[in-house]
Amino acid sequence: MRGKKRSNPLRHRIIHELQDDWRKYIVIALFLIFIIGCISGMYVANGSMLKAGDEAADKYRREDGHFTLSSVAADGLIDALEEKESVTIYENLYREQKEEPKTSGKAGEKLTKKQKRSMKIRIFKVRSDINKASVLKGRLPENGNEIAVDRMHAENIGLTVGDTLKAGDTRYEVTGLVSNCDYTTLFENSTDMMFDALTFDVGLVTEKGFDRLKAQVHESYAYIHTTDAGNGVPDRAGDEEKERKRAEDFVETLAKEAAVRGNSIESFVPAYANQAIQFALDDFGSDKAMGGVILYVLVAVLAFVFAVTISSMITKDSMVIGTLRASGYSRTELVRHYMVTPIIVTLIAAIIGNILGYTVFKNIVVGMYYNSYSLPSYETIPSSEAFVKTTVVPIILMFIINLIVITKKMQHTPFQFLRRELKKQRKGRALRLPGFRFISRFRLRVILQNIPGYFILFIGICCVMIMMAMAVGMPDSLEYYQEKAPDLILAK
Repeated sequence: MRGKKRSNPLRHRIIHELQDDWRKYIVIALFLIFIIGCISGMYVANGSMLKAGDEAADKYRREDGHFTLSSVAADGLIDALEEKESVTIYENLYREQKEEPKTSGKAGEKLTKKQKRSMKIRIFKVRSDINKASVLKGRLPENGNEIAVDRMHAENIGLTVGDTLKAGDTRYEVTGLVSNCDYTTLFENSTDMMFDALTFDVGLVTEKGFDRLKAQVHESYAYIHTTDAGNGVPDRAGDEEKERKRAEDFVETLAKEAAVRGNSIESFVPAYANQAIQFALDDFGSDKAMGGVILYVLVAVLAFVFAVTISSMITKDSMVIGTLRASGYSRTELVRHYMVTPIIVTLIAAIIGNILGYTVFKNIVVGMYYNSYSLPSYETIPSSEAFVKTTVVPIILMFIINLIVITKKMQHTPFQFLRRELKKQRKGRALRLPGFRFISRFRLRVILQNIPGYFILFIGICCVMIMMAMAVGMPDSLEYYQEKAPDLILAK
């Protein structure tokens, strides 16, 4: 008999166990599918958005920084800067006007009178050499009576292609909704605590349309580090430390050259410190880290649920296990058998979750980001990181946790399994209780005997309540902050 290949009599029980407890396994599988699907969608969306953001630097010739002078740059200033710092500098002039949109959508009806009065639009000429726009709907302006505006702001106030917009006393027809690579988040100033896509807008007009405006011209200039002075071929730093060193060298040279030629510097903002450029990209990275932590915590919790379920199953099958052990089956064979169910359920859930992550959940996450930021168009990019973190790691977690619990449960002897003696008898005297009524002492005894379990349950409930409190309170907190933020400003 020893030389013949044995068939495991427990193997056929796997299908029966799945059929008998299908409700329980479906609930666990649905939780896993939802969790893995959400996090997979987040990883795919974040990876695609981050890649689109990184590519935007070259695709749309995003600036490495910009500076504003109090007057037109003096003769020789731009040439001196380009020669000494190996940069190419472009005019980035803009005007600011009060915005009065006439919309066809209903979103604008929700705006308060205060919000309508505080609307402002920053208008640039259509930029073809630096900070190009990604056209998401319609087209760029072609004559002096047309304007393209930020897509995020337009959606917030119900503005669409074909509507009219009044900037100061000048009226324009909206021909396009765009995303500007230097304003993916609508910060009016880089020092602002929070962006405002409701009352701040960025517009693009032709040169004739720019000349129609009566507001003061802000003498802003944007630059790109290049491989050779003034040649226009970008030379990206690649890391923040190098960008910081470049920016320090540039502003030092700018200050010297501007002072010599009588120009006064009003502001200088390098790209790495520009909230309008970096805020969305930083948010993608933090969301990815948070999503990974949530995934692993919840998978670990479900792995413990599986472990408790299988532990109960082992107790129920103890006589069968004792017989098999007495017949020559090893602990390893039995552990392997009971490990099959959680791994199969986790694998199926991971496959379905990743499919949903690349389709349904990815679109949901992308929609959330597009509702918050003015992002350019993107392409979905398959993520090996998403596969590893949402499929491989959960299976490993499920395997390790269940392996530890099941192995510990299998340490009993065949005789103990046959006699169902799977619980260790605690030695020592029971705690003497006060002379309460019998039912009160009985309840107290049950509580004392299960303190570890109640403690874990207490910790779990606390964690869930904290997360629920954050989820419920966050919208009201943000709304309150939004309303009170103007009152907290120390000065204009």
